[in-house]
Amino acid sequence: MQRSKTDTPLQALALMNDPVQTEAARGLAERMLTEGGRTAAERLAYAFASATARKLNDRQSQILSSLLERRLAAYREDPAAAKAFLSVGASQPKAGLDPVELAAYANVASLILNLDQVITRN
Repeated sequence: MQRSKTDTPLQALALMNDPVQTEAARGLAERMLTEGGRTAAERLAYAFASATARKLNDRQSQILSSLLERRLAAYREDPAAAKAFLSVGASQPKAGLDPVELAAYANVASLILNLDQVITRN
């Protein structure tokens, strides 16, 4: 069975608010931080390539970097929000990772995993 493409935001909202999607994003974020490289750019490229099987272009890199910076700033101001976001789902976050950083990367990972090219099979 294949889900058809849609331009409505309802599909994106349904996926982004699903606890399974949030856990998957957290898992990808954990891999970004542990396997994806030392810099944010390397980690973003790693996650994008892992999910889409292609390289980021400059515009996509800029968008993801900007989102990461905004989420890091927001979670630094409200670490409790980061911990609350990471508590969604049945699995526990990987020990030893900074919750603020992990939550910010998980937000970016959620965006990547919600791309049409990731969730739609043509």
